[in-house]
Amino acid sequence: MIHISNIILILAVKYVHSDIYFHNPRGSNNRLDEQGRERNNANRMFNSQNNNRGGYNVGYMYYHAGSTLRLEWTNQHSCFSPNANCDFIIQYMCDDKIRDGSNLNTIPDVETRCENKNCNTDFRFGMNEDFEYYSNCKQRKRNKGLFTADQKLRGEAAIFTRQNPNGNRYAYECPEERDYYPYWNPTKWIDIAILTNYPKRCAYFEQNSENLKSRFYCQVPKNFKNLIPITKTECLKILNAEWKESTSHNTSAPICRETQFTRDNHLGNTYDGQTPFFNWKVPSINHDKCVLRIRYNISTNDYDPHQTFNQEDSKNFSKKYGLNEQEANKRGYIFETNPKVKIFPNIDFSLKLAVNTAQYGRVFQDRSHVFSIKPRVNMEADKKILNLNVRGKRGNIVQVYPAVEYDFVPNTLEISKNDYVHIQWTGSNKNPLNNDGQGLPGTDRSNIVLLTNKTFDTQFVNSFYAPLTTNGDLRVNYPFSLEKNGFMKLDDQDLIKLAFLRDNQIGGSLDELDDAGTYFDFGAKKVTSSGVFHYMSTRNNNFSNRDQKGLVVLYDNEFFDDFIGWNGGVIDFRVGKMSIPEGTINQLEHFRVDIKSLENVNQTELHAKVLMPNNFDKSTMASDLILIKKTKSVLQKPFKINLKLKRALDIMESHDLYRINNELLTKVDSKINDDNLEFETNQSGIYVVKYEKNYAILIAVLVTIGVLVIIILAASFLLYKNPSVIKNLRHRTNNLKRSMNNQL
Repeated sequence: MIHISNIILILAVKYVHSDIYFHNPRGSNNRLDEQGRERNNANRMFNSQNNNRGGYNVGYMYYHAGSTLRLEWTNQHSCFSPNANCDFIIQYMCDDKIRDGSNLNTIPDVETRCENKNCNTDFRFGMNEDFEYYSNCKQRKRNKGLFTADQKLRGEAAIFTRQNPNGNRYAYECPEERDYYPYWNPTKWIDIAILTNYPKRCAYFEQNSENLKSRFYCQVPKNFKNLIPITKTECLKILNAEWKESTSHNTSAPICRETQFTRDNHLGNTYDGQTPFFNWKVPSINHDKCVLRIRYNISTNDYDPHQTFNQEDSKNFSKKYGLNEQEANKRGYIFETNPKVKIFPNIDFSLKLAVNTAQYGRVFQDRSHVFSIKPRVNMEADKKILNLNVRGKRGNIVQVYPAVEYDFVPNTLEISKNDYVHIQWTGSNKNPLNNDGQGLPGTDRSNIVLLTNKTFDTQFVNSFYAPLTTNGDLRVNYPFSLEKNGFMKLDDQDLIKLAFLRDNQIGGSLDELDDAGTYFDFGAKKVTSSGVFHYMSTRNNNFSNRDQKGLVVLYDNEFFDDFIGWNGGVIDFRVGKMSIPEGTINQLEHFRVDIKSLENVNQTELHAKVLMPNNFDKSTMASDLILIKKTKSVLQKPFKINLKLKRALDIMESHDLYRINNELLTKVDSKINDDNLEFETNQSGIYVVKYEKNYAILIAVLVTIGVLVIIILAASFLLYKNPSVIKNLRHRTNNLKRSMNNQL
């Protein structure tokens, strides 16, 4: 059971105007299918607190179970910087009742206003949470321990919060659950990730996630008219009430790590020029109706975000600024709306601060439209599936803001040979008619064609010293001819489908894809080649106005990667794992392990200058080549590598582990147990294990055999020179036999 007093500690982080927008998948921001620049109904599905111009029109998508989907968003204020405390909570929910709806009205909270007096099945209205969920929230007591500042809440139920003091309704969302995490009552939301400025609190987040920990609630009789209590003691005072347990979601703990850095007042990119993102491994389920949500929680350090529970705890700032309580009140150092503060005690002059206590801190939110999760069919279970999508909508950068213009997601896709890529996108025919763009006004369309090559610097070298053939160039704007090797070396029919959206084309104009549908699904295709492919969308690539180009890198070898921060983590790969302990790094880092066979590096400088001269071949290599990517940060501790060898050592063998860096070969200490090798390091480079003949054992065996031969020869010679010794031995043997026979 989660005790309310414990929950408040973390929920005081309650997470000043600072929006968040999903771009992949397309975030709705409460839009449905609207042609105006601004959404029509901010209360349609959930409380976003975002600008009315945000969001994308509805569009269906599906993802394969176990595939990797890149979630991308932009947020207005900073994260992982000293300017604000910040958390992102990413969750999903699947339910047969979930729907986008067909009109723009908010679903009623009175069932007589719905068809068949059942709002859960009235498909005219969009719905995520259901009728019973909101009804319970509306009748449940709010948590009185939560920080409310000087806000006057107009009710005692859980629909009234500091950020929603009037109890406004946003479909069937529960305002208290929206504003606080982890919530103490049961919900259907399953945690995916918590990205935070406070990675040392991750253990608390993980342990108290509803993924792992059950919730308790008070079940009251049907005719109960008062507010439902949230503690066991108060619950059991009610006649025929029960304090019941709701089991956990019984799934893995959410991923918890640092956020990426973003700057203030800027719906933009992180340090590396990428939109903030998280790679979500889609759960292995089969469901037609799911939805994603992201909550962006920010607070200041004007009060302790983890130890502030109610108004009295932080209203007066006297201790913080070295004032007594009377002086703090007199000079305006009180946490209230728009205070006037006297910064000089002896000068009768005050400065008015723009403080809204309902927004110190604040929660922003966006949700996806409905999508499906489908099982993988005829695809090996151990192979990755990576999604390649399109984000953005029609218009120039000013017209679409705070949405974005078209781009491929991920813009650079790296994938291994024999893995799968699922190419898919959606759009709308109801963008504002005067938005800039090619083709029929108001329509979204995309396609994929390989760019033509430039005539210089025709070779791209990957991080493993092995050259990949480059196809196309991002600085040109004409497509490659389809009769030549095209995008990802697909066959002609697939290339035509990607270029002309042939299965979607219903006739009419082909040159700008006007008569193709808004949705395109190429399906999941197995990667059978390697190389670097620069591609574009012919419809939306208008040089100096907008650019829709992408890059796909197909590797011959397998690679495994993840983002890991202060809490450490594990990267599992086919023949082992990398374990990064807590405290190794102080910020989020990208760790990557590449695995290459001898064939992968044949005819490279690595093979010619290092492997061949040092007798590395199929018979002597006990492992593949393991490349550990160099990190940007200095590692404070070594990390551990466990590696499975190709076979166990035989009695005449030993092993040596080598690190290769800039053609320099260095031995590394390691331990071996059967066919498992373990070592620690804090250095990047290529690691490889070599079988070595154990000559010490061989010499010892030969010496032992030699000594035995000498002893045998010496004994034979002694017996030959002294025949009486043999005669005496025979006599004693015969006497022994007679003695034995007599005894028998």
